[in-house]
Amino acid sequence: MSAIASPARAMGWRIPHRPSNSSEPGRSTTGGHPIATTFPALPPSLEEPGSAAILHYFPCYLKPEIHQTFMNIRPDRIRQKVRIAPVKNRDELTALVIATADLTIERDVTAARRDQALSEIQDGFNVQIETLDKEIAENVKRMRAWALAHRGNEFGERQSITVAGHDLEFRKGSGKVAYLPGVKAGDALDALLASEDATIDRFAKVSVALDKNAILRAYRDSSEARSFLQAIGITVVVEEDFRFRPNRPEAEAMSGGKESSAA
Repeated sequence: MSAIASPARAMGWRIPHRPSNSSEPGRSTTGGHPIATTFPALPPSLEEPGSAAILHYFPCYLKPEIHQTFMNIRPDRIRQKVRIAPVKNRDELTALVIATADLTIERDVTAARRDQALSEIQDGFNVQIETLDKEIAENVKRMRAWALAHRGNEFGERQSITVAGHDLEFRKGSGKVAYLPGVKAGDALDALLASEDATIDRFAKVSVALDKNAILRAYRDSSEARSFLQAIGITVVVEEDFRFRPNRPEAEAMSGGKESSAA
């Protein structure tokens, strides 16, 4: 009940209790006697289909076809249907800015404390894990040395044996390209490029991709380059968002200049 009631009550709704053994929405039973309950009255801003609050808090109250309709609505469209309380005047804006700055500081301080606590916990476990890793690696080296020395007698044609219920095994990898003694990578590549085209296509590959950083620079600095790129179907889209930066020394110190943004 708390997972549904707490956010909804914060919005000023009265939520009826529906026991898990209820046979239908809005009806509950006690000792075999039906007790009628009422659904909460929705505020005007949430009466339209597609309300995020309805979808999040009341999916069990929706008919299957309506629920499916809501599930098919894109999240950004759902958010657009939830009305945001407007700022009435400059005084309210000032109070809102100050409150948001305080929240930002509290968030960043809390995050810093969390990171410090997690770091201390990790450091404590990492010491033990590193010690265990070293012991395991040393033991595996000793077992490998024994397996190599006794491979013929103990393994025979097999790749693995079982000792005390645990497997000792040799496994072949997928292989890696190497060069014969005295051959450098550049020399091998030159010889390949000098061979027939069919051989080049078979053993060499060339990847071509857009240099997006170069495109961004040219699009910004050169009208000629901008015209050329547009002519071949390439453009640069500049997105804009809204950011809140609290001008508080303590906030800057704790967050390192982090901003709160809203797309």
